[in-house]
Amino acid sequence: MTRGRRGPGLNVSLSLAMGIGLVLGLGLGACDSKPTPTFTHALRLGGVEVPVTTLEQGQKLYGRYCASCHGALGDGKGAAGAALAQPPRDFRSCKFAHAQHAPGKLPSHDEVLEIIKKGVTQKGMPAWKGLNPQDLEAVGRYVETFCEDWQAPKEPN
Repeated sequence: MTRGRRGPGLNVSLSLAMGIGLVLGLGLGACDSKPTPTFTHALRLGGVEVPVTTLEQGQKLYGRYCASCHGALGDGKGAAGAALAQPPRDFRSCKFAHAQHAPGKLPSHDEVLEIIKKGVTQKGMPAWKGLNPQDLEAVGRYVETFCEDWQAPKEPN
């Protein structure tokens, strides 16, 4: 039995296809990677009880859409964020520069949702207008989990 010969072009094409597949596989896996922590109970955020299912959905969406810039830990140190002229927001600092709230106060939950919907395009954050209301609510609540002040008993302003 005679084996067919491969030309050099086939080896290059095969190597290229395998390399692209590996990059895509790793990239897609990273998009759906699950940031920590995992929620075991509901949280009170801004005076509102947020169920585990909402927090977990927000965590999943944050991992898919936000973590590449804002970092899995909400620290603003995502790999894609390094390429931006201004670093992404570190949510742990509890400073939300693009909301209309009094200094030293947290923005309202509705303001957080507006920032997500409209984006901050001049700083590289796209508008996420395509999120359905439940997903927008979930990712907004998840973003709030990074700031310990949201978990205080008082209502944000």
